[in-house]
Amino acid sequence: MQTASPPGLTIPRIGPNVNIFWPSTAAGFGLQENPDLNPGNWATVPPTNSNNGTIKSMVVPAGPGNRFYRLKQ
Repeated sequence: MQTASPPGLTIPRIGPNVNIFWPSTAAGFGLQENPDLNPGNWATVPPTNSNNGTIKSMVVPAGPGNRFYRLKQ
């Protein structure tokens, strides 16, 4: 059985915030973040996103340092 490709994330910085977008059709995927890409540091982002039926989105403050995001099923 072939596994479908994960959905893509779009992550532009707009002013003091980072906007994270992904397709609404990404059922079963949750957003995770990591400050340093250490495999043990991935944490699930609480589901406080909005969904307009086409795109799910989340806005987070763009603080100092790095943050990496992924969708995980």
